[in-house]
Amino acid sequence: MPLENNRVLRLNAASSTIQCKKYSICSVLNHFHRFYEIELIVSGSGTHLLNGTAYPLHRGEMHLLRPTDFHELIVDKLAEVHLIQIPESCLSEQIIQALCLHRGNLIAELSEPDFLPMDSLCSLLEAQKNTDGPYQAQLMESLLTSIILYFLRHVESGHPAQLPSGRVRAIIAYMQAHFSEDIDLDHIAAQFYLNKNYLCSLFMNETGLTVLQYLRDLRLEHAAHLAMTTEMRSIDICEASGYRSVSNFLRDFKQKYRISPLLLRARSRK
Repeated sequence: MPLENNRVLRLNAASSTIQCKKYSICSVLNHFHRFYEIELIVSGSGTHLLNGTAYPLHRGEMHLLRPTDFHELIVDKLAEVHLIQIPESCLSEQIIQALCLHRGNLIAELSEPDFLPMDSLCSLLEAQKNTDGPYQAQLMESLLTSIILYFLRHVESGHPAQLPSGRVRAIIAYMQAHFSEDIDLDHIAAQFYLNKNYLCSLFMNETGLTVLQYLRDLRLEHAAHLAMTTEMRSIDICEASGYRSVSNFLRDFKQKYRISPLLLRARSRK
């Protein structure tokens, strides 16, 4: 069933610190962020569309959005939600790598016994946000880490059979967080102080893909989601997916999917 919205909102982080609150929401248009976001549904009902896949929206549904994941909330009954917005700078390298090892949607359906501790952790984080003190930042980061690790225990998204090394996981995490930006092989090599040829060899040996293949697939998968679930023009999908040339984007898209973005949209809605 096609979505009725005709645009995707791009939300940029308004703060360099962790933002958290409990609030009530109605439906929210399709959008994506330049930060990480956690939402825990406390009450309400409806449908949550995450990267084009529909999930029931209800008490205990919890999701974590990475930068450039996109979602829409279609609320039938007013929903109460714990919302945590997290700039990348507030997450440890280990946490970012753990999140990026999951290629699928980061979503969990918490039973009531699992929901109650998570609800308490989110409430503690919100309470700590409104206090002052020399250890506020450290306490908030500790609470946030506990929330993420507890959440990951309940995510049904398989890890690779053999995990890549820490260095390659860091490179993967960086690409997943920044693929929509103007980055290339030279940029990534410089980011990790690696020789370009060594980077290519290391990445190929551990993943079976070149760096540029992995980067291209991230961009094209995101572009396909946008094509099927929004009304964005090809030129806008191109830009939102990290391409700077429309002709290169259309060439790569047709090579991967054997179809243009607009034709993919039309066929997905029949």
